Amino acid sequence: MAMSKVCSLLAISSMVFLFGCSHKAHADSKTISASSDSNGKHPANSAVQGPVEITCVSATDDSGNPTPPACVIDGPGTAGVVDIGHKVAITGAGNVTLTCKGSGALACTARIDE
Repeated sequence: MAMSKVCSLLAISSMVFLFGCSHKAHADSKTISASSDSNGKHPANSAVQGPVEITCVSATDDSGNPTPPACVIDGPGTAGVVDIGHKVAITGAGNVTLTCKGSGALACTARIDE
């Protein structure tokens, strides 16, 4: 009976240890911001080490147009307009560039989840 309890305890302990080791640590994230004004475009650049997701967190303009501004994200595996709250996948290591789409003075922010 005692041997059965020891085996059960050992099995449960092993499962807890393996379960804990199989989870990734919480992913790191960083924020990049770009803008555009009467002096020109001011893109943001960031190097990424591998596949990541990038979310357009915010985009603002001062035009008053009904079409909302957006982020423009260019990197390995993707290039294009990303609406606020939407994500794109970067497929590998390389440089990511953020610019803003809209009218007038622009500001946009994106979050890189590594």
